[in-house]
Amino acid sequence: MLQQNRPYDLILRSLWLFFEVPLRYTPFTNANGYAFFQANGIAFSSPDDADLIVSGTVKKLLTFMVRFGRKKHYLLWTIEPRFSQHFQAQIAYPLLPPVHVMNVYTGIFDNNYFFAPQQVIAPDMTQALAGRKMSTAALMTYRKGRQWRLIHRGRDLDLCNLRTDIALHGYRRGCLDIYGKGWPEVVTVGPSTSKGRQQNKMAILRQYRFNLCFENTRWSYYCTEKIWDAIAAGCLPIYDGQGTQIYEDFPAHSFLDYSTFETPAALFDYLDTMTDDEFQVRLCRCVQAYNRAVQGRQRTQPRQAILQKTLQRINSILQHGGSHRAPDLALRQ
Repeated sequence: MLQQNRPYDLILRSLWLFFEVPLRYTPFTNANGYAFFQANGIAFSSPDDADLIVSGTVKKLLTFMVRFGRKKHYLLWTIEPRFSQHFQAQIAYPLLPPVHVMNVYTGIFDNNYFFAPQQVIAPDMTQALAGRKMSTAALMTYRKGRQWRLIHRGRDLDLCNLRTDIALHGYRRGCLDIYGKGWPEVVTVGPSTSKGRQQNKMAILRQYRFNLCFENTRWSYYCTEKIWDAIAAGCLPIYDGQGTQIYEDFPAHSFLDYSTFETPAALFDYLDTMTDDEFQVRLCRCVQAYNRAVQGRQRTQPRQAILQKTLQRINSILQHGGSHRAPDLALRQ
């Protein structure tokens, strides 16, 4: 712990202030995180008085790095894999101080439970089958092009291009409906979100049997609400499990793993021939995994664990310069 008689000041030029939308899941922008840091001797301050300046992007930190130089320490902290595409725990710059990194790629997550549900659900196969479209729902913003590629050790971690290709193939085939921003008007059924974001999403999903719910990036333990929301709505998830740890919580032959299909056509051919019995068995396995994840979240307390991990990193930075190499989880299968 930090010395209680010498509180460290922490200025957060970050997440809530610097991005287009607030990041709801950062320890710096909620009452629980704020109280946790204060209880451990960390005060929130202005940039001039701070020992540590935290941001969600390097771009925002650079202003302070030029202004203060090595008089301050700098931490890049984010759980969004596209806000920071750095794979080492520290970024070195010529003539500028180093930037310490806590992100998806440096091991900020230890399990699949950070976005996991908090309440168990009961499988209702009658509701999951009756009155639903036999097709797939895809709720996503249009993202396509080279700018979304993310190459690490010769491997593309990006899933934006792939899920866009799958969605467009399903749309042209007439078996997938697209909801989201940025698509041509003739392609989308409507927006994926509205004023009641979560309620609107669930209302859409409950109309369909399947949900294309890829993450935007494949990485160990990067598992957001997408797969959990699909299951809660009674949809069978179409997910990409390659390069993740999703099978620590899901059995084989539960969700539809796109990485086992060679082409979008092969995926939709399989959906066309899926029987009601197979659908129910798979969805039941997903519901069981969902409910185990509720227990896993209660057991591991992932948000509190990240608070503790962040505090330890701040201690290391302020006391010892924070030099260490984070584990590289990219190749874990």
